[in-house]
Amino acid sequence: MPFTFPNKQEILNTELSSHRGLQRRRVTLKWGALFVEDATRGKWECFPLRTMLHNKLGELSIRLITTQRTWVRIDFNSAAKKEEWMQELAKCNYWSLNEFYKDTVKIGEGGNGNVYKMTRLSTGAKVAVKILKYNSIASVPELTFSGSLNHENLLIAEDILLASDITAIVTPLMNGGDLLNLIRRFPGGVPEHYAKRLFKSILTGVAYLHRNRIAHRDLKPENVFVKFSGPVTEIKIGDFGAAKLVPQSGAFPAPERQGTTLYMSPEQAKGMPYGLKADVFACGHILYNLLTARLAFGGQNLMQQIRNVELQVLPTFNDLSHDARNLLESLMWPNPNHRIPVEHALQHKWITGTN
Repeated sequence: MPFTFPNKQEILNTELSSHRGLQRRRVTLKWGALFVEDATRGKWECFPLRTMLHNKLGELSIRLITTQRTWVRIDFNSAAKKEEWMQELAKCNYWSLNEFYKDTVKIGEGGNGNVYKMTRLSTGAKVAVKILKYNSIASVPELTFSGSLNHENLLIAEDILLASDITAIVTPLMNGGDLLNLIRRFPGGVPEHYAKRLFKSILTGVAYLHRNRIAHRDLKPENVFVKFSGPVTEIKIGDFGAAKLVPQSGAFPAPERQGTTLYMSPEQAKGMPYGLKADVFACGHILYNLLTARLAFGGQNLMQQIRNVELQVLPTFNDLSHDARNLLESLMWPNPNHRIPVEHALQHKWITGTN
């Protein structure tokens, strides 16, 4: 069956790069291009949709930018209307990554897609490009969160490229890989003075998410990324594929299990309702990984390890300093009501102390 481009027209609030200010304009999607009426100049602006599409959390608008850097912003009166137009735009948005990036080298893969190192043609900068497996916009929560967050300890999207058969998220390149690679350099565990600096950055990023009522829901060393800049080790949390706004009730419903089983909190593993404190438990597990180079929940096989999570069989912390043990226990309480909030963890003596 031959492909048919959408044919759609509505009057919408728009703003054009050539004529600033929101105005009601006719917007037509036809022949694989977006046409926006500019009545004041007696012409139509054409956007051929070989374009970047920016979609931000909580905004009922989108912005399309062509390869010539002209742009149009479209405002919608409802989330449903916005989603309707985004689905139609995706059907005819043809472009090639080679128009924006070159030198493709695969550097990683995961459940949501593969990651490539590329060079941005416009600046020569090295970037990481994650090609998502989804091509349905509604099923890609990572698009929403990656394009809307802004914090030095989060791996922020620089571009989101959307087309009918491909979706790509472009982020800065982290030359140290993920945190698991760093942990493997220390078979006996990362020294406490170094682990403290790394973990403080992780907590700071998670605290930002929690202040914005966002649960990451898949915190683990493989989703924490490292960049070496001389003597400085930068830490950024990434992969927001499971991230979600916490409901007003403060908890996700019981059946909504997300994340990696071995890093789930006891309440998640048991299929109970859970909230932001599940991220806190995962932070504790990451800290245990850092300090011991081991998983927090032992077992002779994966099933036994999962069973130990469900049974709340916590690890022993005997080989660690008193303050490190105390923080771990505070982060990994089986009962989420007793678990320390991330903001309080940042004030813990092990984090703030000089030893």
